[in-house]
Amino acid sequence: MLGNFNGHNPLWGSSDTNPRGRQIETLIEDHGLCILNDNTYTHFHQASHTFHTVDLAICSPSLAPFWKFSTSTNLFNSDHFPVVLTHIKNDPIFPKRPVKYIFRKADWPLFESLCQLTPDMVDKNSIDIAVNTITDCIITSADFSIPKTSGNIPKLCKPWWNTECDTCQKNT
Repeated sequence: MLGNFNGHNPLWGSSDTNPRGRQIETLIEDHGLCILNDNTYTHFHQASHTFHTVDLAICSPSLAPFWKFSTSTNLFNSDHFPVVLTHIKNDPIFPKRPVKYIFRKADWPLFESLCQLTPDMVDKNSIDIAVNTITDCIITSADFSIPKTSGNIPKLCKPWWNTECDTCQKNT
């Protein structure tokens, strides 16, 4: 969303807060949105010769890293500075979940054959070395014998899709 919101709030560089600014702040917080503004002024009030920030650029968190906010220094016969959004060509960052072992699909006989813990593993001068040696053995064995999740975020389900939709899709 981009426009003249006529709201004042320190979140986007105003020195005070007005009721409209509080409404916009609530909207942003309630919907998890991001303000792209960088605290530069967007409006020149000619009567009082003061600068304000009333033009806002608001977007979702997934879009925020791809845009840089700035304003032109020329008013072009207006009382608002033109807002300039510049697209930043970042490689997309896809969120990941922690990779986890899928224990129900483990090959336990393989794990047992690979994970041969011996007394000489703990017969060390340092407890830290002994712990690291045993931990490495267990993790290496698990990596070979227990599959893991991909870490990818699963596709979101469509909350509006139901069994009636399935029936209609099969009939077409």
